[in-house]
Amino acid sequence: LPLLRAAILAEDQQQRIEALQRLLEGQRKQFFEIFKVANGSAVIVRLLDPPLHEFLKEPGERFTQVNPLLGHRGCRLLATHPGIYETQIRAVVEACMAVNAEGIQVRPQLLVPMVSSVEEFVSAKHLVETTITTLFPDGLPFQLEVGCMVETPRAVLLANELAVHADFLAVGLMDLTQCVFGASRDDTASFMSHYQQHQLWPTDPFMVIDQEGVGKLLRLALNDAIIDRVEITAWDSASIRFCHNLLKGQGGIVCPLPFVPVVKVAAAQANLDLNE
Repeated sequence: LPLLRAAILAEDQQQRIEALQRLLEGQRKQFFEIFKVANGSAVIVRLLDPPLHEFLKEPGERFTQVNPLLGHRGCRLLATHPGIYETQIRAVVEACMAVNAEGIQVRPQLLVPMVSSVEEFVSAKHLVETTITTLFPDGLPFQLEVGCMVETPRAVLLANELAVHADFLAVGLMDLTQCVFGASRDDTASFMSHYQQHQLWPTDPFMVIDQEGVGKLLRLALNDAIIDRVEITAWDSASIRFCHNLLKGQGGIVCPLPFVPVVKVAAAQANLDLNE
């Protein structure tokens, strides 16, 4: 985090280069250990998605945002700070090459966050390709997949077009829910108890998937997308069953680490129901 701040707040090009070099070294070392432990299992690395006001916490009009949830974040960093994504891509690829040189298989997958247009994703994927070509003109001894985060309503509506360019889609439920409800998960606590008491919302949409609204969008994305895998973030039992049935047992469900046992049990139960 300090290195990311230093790269963004650098007063001149030399300072930025030095900060990015330190960021590269640190991330490359971390990714090396991750890919080594993974030992051939797929590892998805989501490119940085920092709402700048939260990551920087620095005064000044340059980084002030009226609505950070919908502001300068995700792949939008590519337009203003391409060096950050280029550094992270390089760290992943060089770490993979080092692990591969030790005879360990690697399956790296990059994930581009907060995409709202096909052009945004294509631009990000182009950066991945040019970075790899610059570093390794002869190509890589392993496949590097590039996926797209579907976490805005527009990305849902364009899922079939995004799927043409993406190796896989990953539905980010938290941000998608915030966009659909027009509410920040950080601010709903101030009125959620009242809403629940008076049944204005059937459940807390940040704890249980809103099947009527967000769920309808998920169905739309899955029906339109010509792709064989979708990663969905969810962790409560009802949401897991809903996602598992939606995916028809294919794809993956991503969840916070403490919820892995609950997710596995719920997915197994849903799979039994699906096969009956």
